Amino acid sequence: VISFSIGGMKEEIETGVNGILCGGVNEENLKKGLLDFINGKYTFDKQKISEKAHLKYSEKNISSKYMDIYNQLLK
Repeated sequence: VISFSIGGMKEEIETGVNGILCGGVNEENLKKGLLDFINGKYTFDKQKISEKAHLKYSEKNISSKYMDIYNQLLK
């Protein structure tokens, strides 16, 4: 994933781990991110990325977070 560092992307993407954050929204930042990727500046472990995503977004983990929120609201 190559993205600008805006909104939720800053919390989800870690440059060099699961993608590349390009900074502010402009051509030069995007160009740099793309060139870094093309030139092999970063290598990504698909298996680790997949495992981390499955753990973070598993049904059990997400439902647990929702239950925590609901319980806080009921207090």
